[in-house]
Amino acid sequence: MVLNGVTKSQLQSNVGVFDGPNTSEPVVFLNPKLFANGNQPILPVTTPGQLGSFIFLTGPMFVNTDISIIKSIPILERVRLNIYAEFVNAFNHPNWTVTDNFSGATNNPAQYVNIQNATSFGASIANPNNASGTNGARSIQFRLQLAF
Repeated sequence: MVLNGVTKSQLQSNVGVFDGPNTSEPVVFLNPKLFANGNQPILPVTTPGQLGSFIFLTGPMFVNTDISIIKSIPILERVRLNIYAEFVNAFNHPNWTVTDNFSGATNNPAQYVNIQNATSFGASIANPNNASGTNGARSIQFRLQLAF
């Protein structure tokens, strides 16, 4: 890839979760202002003999907090009652992912990062109306165990 009018640090500073340009792409992971007026900050290498760069971008920070609490109550000498409370995604923090909704064994997020198509580059990381694009909602489970 060849950078066109931006540096690697400028490109990295434009990575995040942004409102998309329209309702079919409600959330994007590259700032749409970067592509304003037909601007293409990243171009494919098309000149023979020209070497491109491997540009690695880091996405928005992934936050997932799971909490587990146990209370053990002795009943008899060798019998106790354990009460468990488990909170998966305890703070209900959404984490957007780049998915292709492929039901097989692999996921190919690179198809959404097509540098030859400026309209789809950096678009469609997830639909906020579809929970499959995130890490899911908070889940709380309670459990009792009689241990002897």
